[in-house]
Amino acid sequence: MTQFIDQNFVAAHEQLGTFTVVNVNGQLKKDGGNVTSYFLTPDARVIHAVTGPVQPQRLLAEAKWALATYRSTSAGLATREAQAVQLAAAHREALQSRGGGKQKRQIHQLLADRPLVKVNDVAEDIFTRILGETLRTADTRLDRSRQGVELARRGKLPMLFILHNRKAEDNDSVLRVWKQVQAQNGDALATLARSFSVISLPLNELPSLSRDLNVPPFKQPKSKGSPLLVITRSTGEQVAALTTWSRPGDLTEALANGLVSEVETRQIAANELNSLLKLVEPIDQQLAGRVRSLITQSRNRERQGGNGVVAMALPE
Repeated sequence: MTQFIDQNFVAAHEQLGTFTVVNVNGQLKKDGGNVTSYFLTPDARVIHAVTGPVQPQRLLAEAKWALATYRSTSAGLATREAQAVQLAAAHREALQSRGGGKQKRQIHQLLADRPLVKVNDVAEDIFTRILGETLRTADTRLDRSRQGVELARRGKLPMLFILHNRKAEDNDSVLRVWKQVQAQNGDALATLARSFSVISLPLNELPSLSRDLNVPPFKQPKSKGSPLLVITRSTGEQVAALTTWSRPGDLTEALANGLVSEVETRQIAANELNSLLKLVEPIDQQLAGRVRSLITQSRNRERQGGNGVVAMALPE
């Protein structure tokens, strides 16, 4: 199948529906969503479409039908209108001779009625009317999340993703809860939080952000609950995860781990690392040992004539 597709098609994808993807013990688990595969002309007009996840053999058969039908309707025809007439006839013939389930027949009927329709003019209709799925939140609601990720990448800041089960409109209220959690649970948590880019996002919008910014699916802890709190480096590489606000001590330790993990990827002057050591030492001795090792490395560089590069604001 790969050889056939590579010789004749260019593959691409776009997310329309809402779903979640989490990493559970190394296995990606997808909840919700659906898929439509389109076979298009070079100017994005629909030759054929297949709804739902299907077996490779089925997709290959449909791809071959789309290619053969397109070639046969293109031969000797001078206009797009004439080709559309022939393609509509091919879909009507398929309705009579190829059988298949309800969705397959609906696709043939739609494309017989609207041959060579632009994919953007029909994709939502197929997704909602034929597949019965719900469209995902508009991209504009992800703008603040994208900005938070870009801020982290430019500033080399670790990230805290607060992934909740509320609507996108509730992102601000979730962040207000996060501020209350900081205020109620000691200076260490609030101090660490100042070094993070904090991103509040409905869990079912994470696949959109993953696609746009190459943030991988996160590993989910065994404990269940909402929100899912994920700490990553500035690159999006996951460091830790926990659920609910109910364990502020664990959250403080996870943030400290995230900050130290980010610092370990950098060259920072020893005197700047001392403030980090004072902060993490009461939280976790192993983390404090990692910071002491960084301080030793930084001092060795300085003795050898190198400079510690300060490129992020460490807690004070």
